[in-house]
Amino acid sequence: MARRSPKPVSKSPSVRVDPTLARAIELLNAGRHADAQELVDKVVKARPKDAAAVRIKGLVEMRRGRYDDAERWLTKASKLDPRNPMTPLDRAALHKLRGRYPEMVASCREALRKNPGHRAAESMLARALESAGELESALEHIRSVGSRRALDPDIGDALVTVLDLLGRDEEALEAADGLLAAKGVPAPIRRRTGLRRGRILERRGELDAALDSWESAQKELPVTFDPDGFDRRLDQVAAAMPAPEAANAWQAASESSAAPEGTRPIFIAAMPRSGTSLLERMIAAHPSVVGIGEAAMVTETIREHRELLGDDQMLGLLKADRETTARLRLEAARRARELAGDTPYAISKHLQNWMHLPTIGRWFPSAPVVRLVRDPAATAISIFGQDLPADRMPWVTSLEWIGRVLATERRFVELVRPKLVNPWITVAFEDLLQRPEPETRRLLGELGLPFDEGCLAHHLAESTTSRSGAQRFMPTLSLHQVRRPIDPTLAHRGGAWSGRMDAFHRGFDERAS
Repeated sequence: MARRSPKPVSKSPSVRVDPTLARAIELLNAGRHADAQELVDKVVKARPKDAAAVRIKGLVEMRRGRYDDAERWLTKASKLDPRNPMTPLDRAALHKLRGRYPEMVASCREALRKNPGHRAAESMLARALESAGELESALEHIRSVGSRRALDPDIGDALVTVLDLLGRDEEALEAADGLLAAKGVPAPIRRRTGLRRGRILERRGELDAALDSWESAQKELPVTFDPDGFDRRLDQVAAAMPAPEAANAWQAASESSAAPEGTRPIFIAAMPRSGTSLLERMIAAHPSVVGIGEAAMVTETIREHRELLGDDQMLGLLKADRETTARLRLEAARRARELAGDTPYAISKHLQNWMHLPTIGRWFPSAPVVRLVRDPAATAISIFGQDLPADRMPWVTSLEWIGRVLATERRFVELVRPKLVNPWITVAFEDLLQRPEPETRRLLGELGLPFDEGCLAHHLAESTTSRSGAQRFMPTLSLHQVRRPIDPTLAHRGGAWSGRMDAFHRGFDERAS
């Protein structure tokens, strides 16, 4: 699952924000996290008991992926201003990022105790109950809100989601149609609702209607994408990678100069909707592995040091000197340690791992790469029907563009693979579905891990789905799907769409040829 773009930071209604903090919020919402931190740190140093500054400091740390620090600062902000209803919502957002759904529910309820009827808190509570698997409670909460006032679009969309997950298709479709017919519904919510409506129709076997719903939904957001430019840039990156002999030298240098990492990363390199959530859960069900989902271990490190890398950061990473490379590598390793704690291995399923294979190879040359592949048509239709972030990946809104990018991804991986020294393991999603035990034994063996029966019961590994479960998994679009046992029929999803994929094949076959 792709992680959605963070919502803009809101200003507390009970606290007057000074100009410096207002500017820090602007920078934070613009993705300039390091610049925002520089400003807010000055205010916190001068006024350590300023609740607004302390809260924003916590939000900066949260956006930078430093969740332990974020929790400490937000807890402090809550103590400094216990009446502020926004801080519990901030903590709820942090709990969601950490996969702590019961705690997310508790924080939302705390916000509503402080400010009864707060619309954002009511909507977030519905999402929290849904994420925690408390679907009947979520439905009861939404209907309670609806008995007092008309549902806002966001909580109306949550109603569609909950009814869908409960298997109440007719009610879900009725709620979706009502929301889509309403005036003033923001385009992102119209898109999300239309996509879910299409998935319900697909499940009912109404494929033409499902495709129509997806096509209408994907047109809600105006986006542009240059597939030729995308291809050229990745070809340049692949051509700029050094030969394997140089990679071996980098490996020796990085291992001799770096401090002990404590946590060894494992990277899944694959397209979205190709089974990454299932694979992550199966491996992370092992007691020696923790799943860090789509946490931006590599990309956030790059973002925060983009001034060192030039306009094209991917090429800049390949040209960076050893001192800069070691510095960035250690920072990324620290992120992995914070996310994984004392667990020996952390497995990342970030959606851009495949694009960052050259960087992964330079920073972590000993880290295993698990190359996950799935039938292209099945991957394409799954991408097209999901609410993936169109702001960061505009190509997900068109089947033809999806085809182009799927072919580009395969070509790029083929070009960079011979230049990497990382241990490389290839897994086919269909094999994982149809032969889970032998594939899991093989995969764990190649990772150097002993077989563990828990890996075959991935759906019980999460703490919210089993009393024995100990894992907290990061949010993913496949959250509810991977809480269920493996469904072997998913291996044949692409075949059902064989006569309706002309647009996909135009893009895929053009690039592949």
